[in-house]
Amino acid sequence: RGLSLDFQAFNILGYICYSTFTCALRFNPSIRKQYGEVYADNLVTIPDCFFAVHGAALTLITIGQCILYDRGGQRVAVFTIRLLSAVISFTLLFGLIVALRPNSSPSLFSWLCFIYWLSVIKLGVTFFKYVPQVYLNYANRSTVGWSISNVLLDFTGGVLSIAQLMFDGATLGWEGVVGDPIKFALGLVSIFFDIIFLVQHFCLYTNRGEPITEKRHPLSSLLAVEDASIDTSCYTENLNGGPEDPGGPMGVLLKGSD
Repeated sequence: RGLSLDFQAFNILGYICYSTFTCALRFNPSIRKQYGEVYADNLVTIPDCFFAVHGAALTLITIGQCILYDRGGQRVAVFTIRLLSAVISFTLLFGLIVALRPNSSPSLFSWLCFIYWLSVIKLGVTFFKYVPQVYLNYANRSTVGWSISNVLLDFTGGVLSIAQLMFDGATLGWEGVVGDPIKFALGLVSIFFDIIFLVQHFCLYTNRGEPITEKRHPLSSLLAVEDASIDTSCYTENLNGGPEDPGGPMGVLLKGSD
């Protein structure tokens, strides 16, 4: 209940797009040829491909858990559905145009441009996906249900990703960095939001002992009324109009036996 479903909806689209981008740049000869005509060095590595595919697989598992387990009445927002539908529709249309107009040279309607569009989607999704989770933590005044271990790993990965890109640029040439700006931007965006999550967890919302649903349970007021009626039921008046003994229901039975 502390995990935003909008976060997962954005996340799966982003990882699918990024998996396609990295694997195409690494393994597709035609796209690699088009890339080589524009940039000298291709810095997309097998670990980059593994990161994207691994992230997509784990996100699918998490979505499956969200479907199977209690979500606390949470649903994907209408805005998220409409935005993702618009992005997917435009991407499919773009891909159809590229497929109908095959072009072996880099141009607006080439497969190289198409996969770069997929990387732009990943960058946009990475920004948008964190916003619902930041707001959910703020609304709950809690980070319960949001794994801080995941945040720490994500922060470490972002730092190391940027460090690796800088190292590759210094040793292999900076044209490869220019040719893969999305990787650099993804690292920066992830680090920025991870810092927000760390501040929320360790500085703002430190009380993690209570369940996040305790104060918002829809039946809490009803249960309180029922408890009150049970507690006062033994203090009803008897037939003579006087209050019953504090002994409760046993006192009523003893008086009935008289």
